Parts: sequence; structure tokens; C-alpha cells
Amino acid sequence: MFRLLTIAAALMVLAATTGIVRDGDVAAGVPAAPGVATTAPGGEFHTTVLPLLQKYCYECHGDGMDKGDLEMDGYASLQDIRNDVKTWQKVIQYARTQTMPPPKADQPTQPERDALVEGLHRELYAIDLANPDPGRVTVRRLNRSEYRNTIRDLIGITFDPTIDFPQDDTGYGFDNIGDVLTLPPMLMEKYLAATDRVLNAAIPTGSMASREQRVPANRAQRSGKPVAGDTDDAAGEWVRLSSRTENALAVPMQSATRADYVVRVRAYARPRADEKEAEQTAATTQPTTAEAVVRAPARPTRLSI
Repeated sequence: MFRLLTIAAALMVLAATTGIVRDGDVAAGVPAAPGVATTAPGGEFHTTVLPLLQKYCYECHGDGMDKGDLEMDGYASLQDIRNDVKTWQKVIQYARTQTMPPPKADQPTQPERDALVEGLHRELYAIDLANPDPGRVTVRRLNRSEYRNTIRDLIGITFDPTIDFPQDDTGYGFDNIGDVLTLPPMLMEKYLAATDRVLNAAIPTGSMASREQRVPANRAQRSGKPVAGDTDDAAGEWVRLSSRTENALAVPMQSATRADYVVRVRAYARPRADEKEAEQTAATTQPTTAEAVVRAPARPTRLSI
């Protein structure tokens, strides 16, 4: 019972995504995590960011100037800047895209621009490079398609276990976003019901009796080009096949579960009249039985020779 419960839990297949946060990919308005330093090492804002702002930005946005309703020196402290994330996000965006300073104003060098953008980014979001905080990692579930394909590949079942699952939530046109995919009680019930069906199909509980089925060659399905005189005896129990005409015999079967089947074929070879004498001597003219093990899935199957 413990093994079955363990398998049942595994079949619910909840997958965790790997959270990757690049330097600067922090959502707007997210406060600094507790314990994170309020300034970057060495007071980067006062040593790097503020001098560059005074040199290239205060002409229009400081010292009494407030073009675009932005007065940078009106922010008395670094915390005031962090409290107005949206405004300073625009400052970062304009500096990164070289929209600001305007073309007629003095332009910072590319190293200065990079230092301003990166330094302001770290100060704005209280990013401490010595103790990075990647943020939370969203634990996501598989959507219907992912669950169906995973169960099929792992267990080998052919039916759709998600046929009565509710539709997945979508966001931005996608149905595999972890923050959008929810796990309501109804879906949990469907998971448990699907687990029972999957286990019943994958783990036979009853005894499986060995059964042998004999199919005369003249009752099998034939394919390929016909061969002249394709019956080889008066009773019609033997069927002539030729590799030149690529004809074959097939027997349809229905496998209740995925299993290995032993297939035996009784046949003999008869050389053609136009073959060389050496080939005729090597031919097997007495009926012999060839045996092979075939793995058949739990669905209608054709065994062909």
C-alpha cells in the first residue's frame, strides 16, 4: 500500500521552475528584503551616481530647474528615491537608451553611462552584490498537455487522463506560466481520480493467464503484390511470400496491457527455378519454427512478417 500511495503522489507531477533573476530584473515597487543592506558597498550612490547626475542632469532637473516635473535634488535621501521607483525607472531607461541627456547637452561617455545605470539600479533596489537575493521561486504545476505527455511517457498509457480536467488558466496568451496556473480543489480531485485510472491501467491486479493463439497463414491479412500460385499446398494452409514483391502477412491483435509476447512463425524456403545451384543447395526446404519476443503496447496492434 505504501508503494502505491507513493506512486500515486508521484503521478500528480508537480514541477518547480528554476528562478533566474538577472541584475536589474526586480519588479517595480518591491521593497528591499529584510536584512539587505540599504546602500551598496562603499555608498555607491554618493560616490558614483550623484556626481554623474549633478554633472549631466542637474542643468535641467536640479538647482532650481524641474523640466518634465522632475527635480532630482528634491529627493532628500536615498530612501526617498526608493519610494519613487517608477520615476527613477524612467531615469534608468532614458539613460540606458541614450534618450537623456538630450542631444544638444553634454553627453557622458559610455563607461560613465554604464556606471550611472548600473549604480542607480543597485541603489534603487538595494542590491547587495556580496549577498544577492534572487527573490522567490514560483512552484508551478504542469498544464494539461504537459501532464498528459508526461504520464504517457512515464507510464505508457494511451488514454487521456486529463479529459475531464478543467481548462488551464492563461496569462499573456500562454497556459504554462507558473504565477498564473492555480491549483483549485476541483483540479486536485481530478488529479486523484486520474491517478486511480492510471494505476489501474499500468499495474494489473489480477492474474494473467498464459494463452496461445494459432493463426493459419491463409487466414492472416496479406499485403504487397500477389505472387503467382500464392497457396503452396492443396489444403491452402501455406502462403507463398516473396521478398522481390515485398508482400507480407499480418495478424491483428488487441493487447489488454503493455507486455512482451512470444511470436512463433513456422515456415520454409523454396528456391526459385532461376536461382543458381549453390543458392538452391543452401535453401531450407523443411518447415522450421522461428521465434521472437515482441513488446506490444496496450492498444490495437498488427504483427507482421
